Amino acid sequence: MAAPDLGTGTTLTYTGFSVNLLSISMSGPTRESIDTSHMGTTTARTFVASDLYDCGEVSVEFQFAGSISPVTPITAAASNLVIVWGGSGTYTVSAQMTGWECSASTDELMTGTATFKLTSTVVVT
Repeated sequence: MAAPDLGTGTTLTYTGFSVNLLSISMSGPTRESIDTSHMGTTTARTFVASDLYDCGEVSVEFQFAGSISPVTPITAAASNLVIVWGGSGTYTVSAQMTGWECSASTDELMTGTATFKLTSTVVVT
């Protein structure tokens, strides 16, 4: 069993998006269950797995600066998203940016969040 890693040193690379990460989370993949129950089903619902699955999403929180623009990455076609997890493993996946938010408060670090929809399977190296 491998020893757990720390998140320190985790980086994300995506076309037109270069920020200092504060946190990152990755969901999925998920696969739908299709209900095959019918009028003759008398005990429990029955299901089959969908042939297709959803690769998931990546959400990041980052240090925001007013000079960072979401226009280039959010309007671009899907491109490679590369995550190096704590310097120990690399995930490469096609993704498109689907969300962007930023916030500022008096005497606090300005932060932003971005969401990426994964459009291919993840390659782990």
